Amino acid sequence: MQPLINKSEPSQHKLTKSIEVHFNGACPVCLLGLEYQKNRMQSCPLIWHDISLSQPLLKNERVVSKTKHDVSHIDIKSLRKKIHVTTQSGEIMVGMDAVIAIWQASPKDHWKAKITSFPAIRLFAHLTYNAMAFVLYQFNKIMGNHK
Repeated sequence: MQPLINKSEPSQHKLTKSIEVHFNGACPVCLLGLEYQKNRMQSCPLIWHDISLSQPLLKNERVVSKTKHDVSHIDIKSLRKKIHVTTQSGEIMVGMDAVIAIWQASPKDHWKAKITSFPAIRLFAHLTYNAMAFVLYQFNKIMGNHK
Protein backbone atom coordinates (compact mmCIF):
# COMPACT_ATOMS: atom_id res chain seq x y z
CA MET A 1 0.00 0.00 0.00
CA GLN A 2 1.38 3.41 -0.98
CA PRO A 3 1.38 6.21 1.58
CA LEU A 4 -1.22 8.90 0.91
CA ILE A 5 1.30 11.71 0.75
CA ASN A 6 2.97 10.20 -2.33
CA LYS A 7 -0.10 11.26 -4.27
CA SER A 8 -0.23 15.03 -3.88
CA GLU A 9 -1.43 15.82 -7.40
CA PRO A 10 -4.95 15.12 -8.60
CA SER A 11 -5.34 12.03 -10.80
CA GLN A 12 -6.68 12.18 -14.33
CA HIS A 13 -10.37 11.31 -14.32
CA LYS A 14 -13.39 12.15 -16.41
CA LEU A 15 -14.69 14.22 -13.48
CA THR A 16 -13.41 17.76 -13.69
CA LYS A 17 -14.08 18.71 -10.08
CA SER A 18 -11.35 18.04 -7.57
CA ILE A 19 -11.50 18.21 -3.84
CA GLU A 20 -8.72 18.69 -1.37
CA VAL A 21 -8.68 16.34 1.62
CA HIS A 22 -6.87 17.35 4.84
CA PHE A 23 -6.46 14.53 7.34
CA ASN A 24 -4.41 13.42 10.33
CA GLY A 25 -2.15 10.61 9.16
CA ALA A 26 -0.61 10.33 12.64
CA CYS A 27 -3.81 8.54 13.70
CA PRO A 28 -3.24 4.88 12.73
CA VAL A 29 -6.97 4.10 12.50
CA CYS A 30 -7.67 7.22 10.42
CA LEU A 31 -4.75 6.46 8.11
CA LEU A 32 -5.92 2.90 7.57
CA GLY A 33 -9.39 4.06 6.57
CA LEU A 34 -8.04 6.75 4.28
CA GLU A 35 -5.56 4.37 2.63
CA TYR A 36 -8.49 2.07 1.86
CA GLN A 37 -10.52 4.97 0.47
CA LYS A 38 -7.61 6.30 -1.56
CA ASN A 39 -7.06 2.91 -3.18
CA ARG A 40 -10.73 2.83 -4.19
CA MET A 41 -10.42 6.29 -5.73
CA GLN A 42 -7.19 6.13 -7.72
CA SER A 43 -8.86 7.56 -10.82
CA CYS A 44 -10.59 10.40 -8.98
CA PRO A 45 -9.25 13.96 -8.92
CA LEU A 46 -8.52 14.27 -5.21
CA ILE A 47 -5.60 16.00 -3.54
CA TRP A 48 -4.64 14.29 -0.27
CA HIS A 49 -2.84 16.25 2.48
CA ASP A 50 -1.54 14.41 5.52
CA ILE A 51 -1.11 17.24 8.02
CA SER A 52 1.17 15.13 10.21
CA LEU A 53 3.76 14.83 7.43
CA SER A 54 3.13 17.78 5.13
CA GLN A 55 4.96 20.48 7.04
CA PRO A 56 4.88 22.92 4.07
CA LEU A 57 1.10 23.01 4.54
CA LEU A 58 1.50 24.27 8.09
CA LYS A 59 2.13 27.90 8.93
CA ASN A 60 1.84 29.16 12.50
CA GLU A 61 -0.27 26.11 13.44
CA ARG A 62 -2.66 26.88 10.57
CA VAL A 63 -3.29 25.02 7.32
CA VAL A 64 -2.08 26.54 4.09
CA SER A 65 -3.75 25.20 0.97
CA LYS A 66 -1.73 24.32 -2.13
CA THR A 67 -4.68 25.41 -4.24
CA LYS A 68 -6.28 28.81 -4.67
CA HIS A 69 -8.61 28.38 -1.68
CA ASP A 70 -7.93 30.09 1.61
CA VAL A 71 -8.08 27.54 4.41
CA SER A 72 -5.78 29.44 6.73
CA HIS A 73 -8.50 29.73 9.36
CA ILE A 74 -8.48 25.95 9.96
CA ASP A 75 -6.35 25.23 13.00
CA ILE A 76 -4.30 22.05 13.39
CA LYS A 77 -6.20 20.91 16.48
CA SER A 78 -9.42 20.89 14.47
CA LEU A 79 -7.72 18.88 11.72
CA ARG A 80 -6.38 16.40 14.21
CA LYS A 81 -9.93 15.83 15.46
CA LYS A 82 -11.81 15.51 12.16
CA ILE A 83 -11.19 15.18 8.44
CA HIS A 84 -11.66 18.35 6.37
CA VAL A 85 -12.45 18.70 2.68
CA THR A 86 -12.20 21.79 0.52
CA THR A 87 -14.43 21.62 -2.55
CA GLN A 88 -13.56 23.14 -5.90
CA SER A 89 -15.78 26.11 -5.05
CA GLY A 90 -13.87 26.67 -1.80
CA GLU A 91 -16.52 25.30 0.56
CA ILE A 92 -15.02 23.59 3.59
CA MET A 93 -16.71 20.47 4.92
CA VAL A 94 -15.81 18.85 8.22
CA GLY A 95 -16.30 15.41 9.70
CA MET A 96 -19.08 13.26 8.27
CA ASP A 97 -19.93 15.95 5.70
CA ALA A 98 -16.33 15.68 4.46
CA VAL A 99 -16.62 11.89 4.24
CA ILE A 100 -19.85 12.25 2.26
CA ALA A 101 -18.12 14.69 -0.12
CA ILE A 102 -15.35 12.11 -0.68
CA TRP A 103 -17.96 9.40 -1.35
CA GLN A 104 -19.75 11.70 -3.81
CA ALA A 105 -16.49 12.08 -5.75
CA SER A 106 -16.02 8.31 -5.95
CA PRO A 107 -17.81 6.27 -8.61
CA LYS A 108 -17.43 3.20 -6.38
CA ASP A 109 -18.82 4.87 -3.25
CA HIS A 110 -21.39 7.28 -4.64
CA TRP A 111 -24.16 5.00 -3.35
CA LYS A 112 -22.98 5.61 0.24
CA ALA A 113 -23.49 9.34 -0.23
CA LYS A 114 -27.02 8.69 -1.51
CA ILE A 115 -27.89 6.50 1.46
CA THR A 116 -26.65 9.10 3.94
CA SER A 117 -28.95 11.68 2.36
CA PHE A 118 -31.87 10.09 4.25
CA PRO A 119 -32.36 12.19 7.41
CA ALA A 120 -32.36 9.34 9.95
CA ILE A 121 -29.30 7.69 8.42
CA ARG A 122 -27.53 11.05 8.10
CA LEU A 123 -28.17 11.82 11.78
CA PHE A 124 -26.92 8.38 12.84
CA ALA A 125 -23.83 8.72 10.60
CA HIS A 126 -22.98 12.14 12.07
CA LEU A 127 -23.45 10.94 15.66
CA THR A 128 -21.32 7.85 15.02
CA TYR A 129 -18.58 9.84 13.26
CA ASN A 130 -18.46 12.45 16.04
CA ALA A 131 -18.26 9.81 18.77
CA MET A 132 -15.50 7.91 16.95
CA ALA A 133 -13.59 11.12 16.20
CA PHE A 134 -13.69 12.09 19.87
CA VAL A 135 -12.48 8.67 21.03
CA LEU A 136 -9.72 8.51 18.40
CA TYR A 137 -8.54 12.05 19.16
CA GLN A 138 -8.29 11.25 22.90
CA PHE A 139 -6.55 7.93 22.17
CA ASN A 140 -4.03 9.57 19.85
CA LYS A 141 -3.38 12.32 22.40
CA ILE A 142 -2.63 9.72 25.08
CA MET A 143 -0.45 7.68 22.70
CA GLY A 144 1.48 10.78 21.59
CA ASN A 145 0.44 10.42 17.95
CA HIS A 146 0.05 14.15 17.41
CA LYS A 147 3.16 15.38 15.63
